[in-house]
Amino acid sequence: MNSKKIYKANGLALLQRSTLFAGFSETELLDLYPALQPVLRRYTKDSVVIDEGDAAGQIGFVASGRIAAGTR
Repeated sequence: MNSKKIYKANGLALLQRSTLFAGFSETELLDLYPALQPVLRRYTKDSVVIDEGDAAGQIGFVASGRIAAGTR
């Protein structure tokens, strides 16, 4: 399996585990996949994912671990 197919399989698996997409069939998720343009990212502990006041052009899902909101 090439890296593009592995990436898509991982992104699809993440969507399938999400409560937001619960009830969607694999076919429906595959149809939505191009519009969602999922990007898998890894962050180290205490990384800033987005700063307060920044425009968010994407929706984020936490695949594992925890995320906390805070202010500086």
